[in-house]
Amino acid sequence: MKWIRARLPLTLVLLLSVSFLGTAFLIGHQVYMHDVDLTKEKLASEGQLISALLEQQTLEESIDVDIQSIVAIYNDEGVSERVIHPESHSDDNLPVLPSEFLAETNQGEYGNFLYTLDPIRGDRYLFVGTPVDEVRQRAEQLWWLLGLSLGATLIVIGMVASRVTRHYAKPVEAAASVAKELARGNYNARTYEQYQDEPGSVLSQSINTLARNLKQMVDSQEMQKDRLRTLIESMGSSLLLIDRKGYVNLMNRAYKDTFQADETRMLSRLYYEVLEHKKVIQLIEDIFMTEKSVRQQMRLSMAIERRHFEVYGTPIIGETEEWKGIVLVFHDITDLKKLENTRKDFVANVSHELKTPITSIRGFTETLLDGAGQDEQLREHFLSIILKESERLQSLVHDLLDLSRIEQDGFPLHLSDVDLVYIVKDTIESLSNKAGKKDIELIDEWSTESSVFIQADSLRMKQVIYNLINNAIAYTPDGGQVKVALQRKDNGAQIVVVDTGIGIHAKEVPRIFERFYRVDKDRSRNSGGTGLGLAIVKHLVEAHHGQIQVESEPDKGTTFTVWLPRKFT
Repeated sequence: MKWIRARLPLTLVLLLSVSFLGTAFLIGHQVYMHDVDLTKEKLASEGQLISALLEQQTLEESIDVDIQSIVAIYNDEGVSERVIHPESHSDDNLPVLPSEFLAETNQGEYGNFLYTLDPIRGDRYLFVGTPVDEVRQRAEQLWWLLGLSLGATLIVIGMVASRVTRHYAKPVEAAASVAKELARGNYNARTYEQYQDEPGSVLSQSINTLARNLKQMVDSQEMQKDRLRTLIESMGSSLLLIDRKGYVNLMNRAYKDTFQADETRMLSRLYYEVLEHKKVIQLIEDIFMTEKSVRQQMRLSMAIERRHFEVYGTPIIGETEEWKGIVLVFHDITDLKKLENTRKDFVANVSHELKTPITSIRGFTETLLDGAGQDEQLREHFLSIILKESERLQSLVHDLLDLSRIEQDGFPLHLSDVDLVYIVKDTIESLSNKAGKKDIELIDEWSTESSVFIQADSLRMKQVIYNLINNAIAYTPDGGQVKVALQRKDNGAQIVVVDTGIGIHAKEVPRIFERFYRVDKDRSRNSGGTGLGLAIVKHLVEAHHGQIQVESEPDKGTTFTVWLPRKFT
């Protein structure tokens, strides 16, 4: 804005200079011409005066008049014969007039003289003249006077214009500077507000008011934007925004994490070029065509797994009924589907597990009532089967109730300092007879220390170890081996149960902790298992803030590893 202070005074001075120079030229020219006219009139009057005097005397006599002009007598050839006034002037300096001047002109300018020429006494002419330089000298003096006046005036005007411009340009410069800062996005910029009677006060106040309003608007917009961004990014569901032309405009963190989406690759690209699932593309096309909201459940392949989603898509329509795009929300219902399938399987498995012993008990009971009870040997055989099935039914109900209590929130644990060495030894002793019947070798391995203490519920911990060793014996063929290792670890202890049993296929490993899931259904049922043991183990380990892992290979055996913290936190 410095050009205002510099260019405005210069422009004003330049315009005034041109105006003053034109006026001065006109005035000087008019004054000069007026001076010439006055000189000519003076010469004419002096010529008449001298002509009247010469009529009363001879031409050779001098005349005594009070004039400044040169008076001379010219012959008919236009040559000065003598100067009669002033006597000191030489006629050599007088011009020789052309003959046509003598015939036609009695007043004019020739050479360096203004003159009048009047005929006297026949062929003589009276020349009254004055040098033009005297007139020009007076004109030059006038020009110098006008020039000095003009210069002084322009200096004064320039100083006044500069001061006034600086006084009025300052608020304009300040306002322009603030406007530039506002354009750059600096809404904290302000200009100095002058007093009410100062120039530019209204402009300064208006600029500051505009800046404050813009600041409030931007702050409000940023707040709303941050809230919306936080809401979108914090959503548990995946969100995808597509504009009216079909370009992907926005995706939240959940979408990127769930679909492993590359934001730089997908944004500002057409949806059908970057989306991999045809079902989603078809859903988007349906919304574009119908302009109606759509809700649909679909199963999508995600890397090595398939997940279930409830996809809700709706068009975005502005207040003026303007189509702006589509928003898609992906609700991951995989866990719900799994829970629903688990519930269905649980009901089916419980029904099946209860049905088998009940059917067996009922069948043998009916057989005994029909007369088979008369045979003592057959009766004892049937009654032993009924007893075995009732025990199995009782065990199943007991495990179901136990699992239900363990899964409840706030499941109580009676914590105390527990020696795992003692629990493992006691469990191995209690299962030694079962292992001996199958000629299975039970091997115990632990550190040389006599005890490994952790904070735990002793009964529940014995239940965990019992179920793991019992399962290992049940799924290990005759003559096999079951090894139990106890190791002291940093901040805890590790229990490892290794068997040489039938093993588990890799695809079945994730499911072995499900209720009623059996790797070998016939063998587990013959062994009297309920299918709930590993589910109980997993819940009890997690209740103690521990971890359980499984490694297995078909026909080579299985390894269960349980890590338990030393202190319960």
